[in-house]
Amino acid sequence: RVIRSADGFTTERPWAIWDDSSAYVTSFQVSDDGRTMAAAVCEQGFCLDCYFDPTEDASLRLRVSRDGGVDWEDWGELPQGAYIEAVTADDVAVTAWEPTRRLWWFRSGEDVRPPAGFLASGVEDWYWRSGSGFVWDYGGNARVTDSASVLLPPSPAESPKKSTGWYLQQVPRDGWSLWLRYEQDAEHFALMGDGGDVADTFSWSDELTALGIVGFLSDDILIGQLSLRLWDRTETPTTVLVDLSNHTVHPAAGLVDLELGHCDCLWFVRPGAEEPVVVEDAGRGGPL
Repeated sequence: RVIRSADGFTTERPWAIWDDSSAYVTSFQVSDDGRTMAAAVCEQGFCLDCYFDPTEDASLRLRVSRDGGVDWEDWGELPQGAYIEAVTADDVAVTAWEPTRRLWWFRSGEDVRPPAGFLASGVEDWYWRSGSGFVWDYGGNARVTDSASVLLPPSPAESPKKSTGWYLQQVPRDGWSLWLRYEQDAEHFALMGDGGDVADTFSWSDELTALGIVGFLSDDILIGQLSLRLWDRTETPTTVLVDLSNHTVHPAAGLVDLELGHCDCLWFVRPGAEEPVVVEDAGRGGPL
């Protein structure tokens, strides 16, 4: 757990129920207010992941903490391969793919569905957005919020280089959407309000490294990761802060990046109770 304050970054490691065993975390999420944590913990055998089938004795359980990771409640057995999508004070939204694809609130058992007027059968993917519930992906450029707002991408860009269309990034922020399109050795981003207005655009161009955005620290500060364009499983991404006020990127000094699990390098960003503090003396990088 990393806390950002006027003095910089500090790292804490709360005791966890699985620290003194062979158990390991396969999925993890934090509530919008940062108070409740949920972890899918493989507590026996080897659980289903991106590369391997589970062993016969595999046991995946849902553990929930309401005090920042000190005490953990056992909420019960999860299906193999289950993934935690969202956490509230009272429940945890879980996705499972077998025997059928399903999204539901674990404690209440209630299925989560798109808003009225939108069919569940056409949904290709979904993700949680802080403050406004789920965003439903119908493929192409069709994205629908729980309030039935349709999120549309920016206008197609003209470029002399080979370029992709716009992709909606799974960066949770109520009322905003972040879009990305790829170009040769470059990433182009557009920040849009739900009304369709483009609030900001910025780009990262470098032959060696690619920029990915993983969360908001404030309206003007994003947290991102720089990784090699030629992917290497031994490579550790570099965490950076993206300052939208002047379109610069600076290293997040004091953070140690760790690759978690076999499939993802996971980052969970939640604002603190106080106003975020901009690190003014951080080393400046080049312009975005």
